Amino acid sequence: MIIYLRLLSDEADNFIHEIAVDGTNTFEEIHDFIQQQFDYDPSQIASFFITDNDWHKETEIAQFDMGDLGSDEIKTMQDTTIGELISEKGQRLLYVFDIFSDRAFFVETFHISEGNLEAIKCYRNEGKAPEQIKLQEFTNEIEEPNYYTDEDDYQDLFDSQISFEELSDENMGGADYSDYF
Repeated sequence: MIIYLRLLSDEADNFIHEIAVDGTNTFEEIHDFIQQQFDYDPSQIASFFITDNDWHKETEIAQFDMGDLGSDEIKTMQDTTIGELISEKGQRLLYVFDIFSDRAFFVETFHISEGNLEAIKCYRNEGKAPEQIKLQEFTNEIEEPNYYTDEDDYQDLFDSQISFEELSDENMGGADYSDYF
């Protein structure tokens, strides 16, 4: 079985990448192929997720077996073939390539045919893939704390606070805070 996948990105409007994979290819082989295609750093953690039609994550295919994370059946990229989980046109996946920022490619199965492929093939590559790691931009500007240096300003701060008399059960949403005062 040959499975045709279309990768899209919500970060790059003109990006479309289509690949054909054999049903016997493991998710690890597909991961490695994607990493090579976009010149991504293979030391970064990634993960696949089978999703519903609204892109809600359902089944994770992890890069590594993370042990006892509450799941009896952990699927790993190395041990899971795409044909085990994808068998119909329209099935969707997420390929999370930046785990810490939860950035992913939206992957949809757009065609399935009979036959076999010897190697994963890319036959459509338009636009530029997003950078693998999205670094936070930091500035050297430091915001100065607002210290009260004038005694009158300091007193105004205390005067503007709610007094204990105003703290009644009625004003506090009916809760009984008498044990605290």
